[in-house]
Amino acid sequence: QGAPYRPPVVPAVQPGHAIGPAVPGYMKTEAGVCTMSSFESMSATLAPGDWSMHAPPMHQRNYPCDPIIYSYFGSDHNLDEVGEAPFKRHLYLCMLGQALQLKATVESWRSQNPWAILLWQFNDIWPTGGWGLVEYGTPVPGQVLGGRWKPVMHFLQRSSYADVAAVCGTARLGFDD
Repeated sequence: QGAPYRPPVVPAVQPGHAIGPAVPGYMKTEAGVCTMSSFESMSATLAPGDWSMHAPPMHQRNYPCDPIIYSYFGSDHNLDEVGEAPFKRHLYLCMLGQALQLKATVESWRSQNPWAILLWQFNDIWPTGGWGLVEYGTPVPGQVLGGRWKPVMHFLQRSSYADVAAVCGTARLGFDD
């Protein structure tokens, strides 16, 4: 199984580091986390016997789902399981891990007062693993038409992209510092 996925360390805002509206900004670009599409998109392109993270067709599609799931949700998940219920669960956990990682990244960046943040990429180009925030959709029976937001977009819209967001650093400053 290899070493568990280790999300990048989020840099802290250090004392003496100028931040705020008076400080010239900059743009952060091309942040992203690979994840899978939903069961509704994936199942239409796979035979039911291949509804597993480790099925042969997934060998070319399973970017980093194993380490994301193990890192965020523990290593007690059997990603070899085949079937609708385990495949749905594993796909959702992978998408939720993407959401948690990007939320942490965006909130860390917002604490540094950037002008803009560009996430890579907006939409998946087919129902598989990818960087997309919106999953792929085609007129295939059983597949989501036109795509839909992955869980990451709901997280970002409600918190990280809010007009006002409270973010914390790791400097452990107290009131008497």
